[in-house]
This record gives sequence, structure tokens and C-alpha cells, in this order.
Amino acid sequence: MAIGTLTHKALELGIDSAESLAKHAPDLPKEHVQTAFNLAQSFQTDSAYQQYRSDEVVWEQSVSLTVDGLTLNGKVDLVSDDFVLDFKTDQTIHPEHHQFQLWAYSKATGKSSAHLAYLRRNHLHSFETNDLAQIEKQAESLI
Repeated sequence: MAIGTLTHKALELGIDSAESLAKHAPDLPKEHVQTAFNLAQSFQTDSAYQQYRSDEVVWEQSVSLTVDGLTLNGKVDLVSDDFVLDFKTDQTIHPEHHQFQLWAYSKATGKSSAHLAYLRRNHLHSFETNDLAQIEKQAESLI
């Protein structure tokens, strides 16, 4: 979990070296800091994420969504004009574990697509308009 948090910090702040990143986690072992830095760098350099890198994005945007009296709060890692994106440092790819989170983010921001960037695998999973509509039906049923 500490690696994931530190990876997010590196991305949000645009940290460009493991040494600089280590200042944000002085108690974390150097190898964990290096892993977090490498994961952040994968977003900055891998072609899988090229179209999602831009100066026209908002980092760490707080959102709130109320559905049938239930209020959901969260923080979107990256928000653009037409999408939301959440970084994952999971070892395995399981978008179904995050589908409600991404639906809520897209609904709260009014975006038509939502993406998961699995940084350990250089894999992008997308939820497009039709996917989000199906997830919304499930979410409403659960709520």
C-alpha cells in the first residue's frame, strides 16, 4: 500500500528521481521507493498511456456523488476534458474490482469514459459509455 501511495505522490508532483521521491517517505526502504518511482515512470514513458499524458489535466480531483440518498466521496487521480483515469499498482489486472469506483468517478465528473492504468503491467483498461451504463444499472441495484 505504501508503494501505491508513493507512486501516486510521484505522479501528482511530477517527481523526476527516486532520490527526490525518497524525501516523501523517509522510513520506506530504498527498494520500495525505487519501485514506486519506476511505476510512476511507466506512466510517463510507456506508449500504452501516451494519449493520457497532457498538461490539460487535473490531478487528484475530489468528487462527491449522491445516489438515492447515499453519498459517495473520492479522489480521482487524473481528470481530462473527456475522461477520468485511476492509477493501480496491483500485481494483477482485475478491472471488475474497480468498476464501481470508476463509474462513480465518471458520473461525478460527467465524463464519458473511465480508465484504469495498471502500472505494473503497462496495461490500460477502459470503460466506455456503454460499459458505464451497464455498471450504473448494477450500482443502482446495489444502492
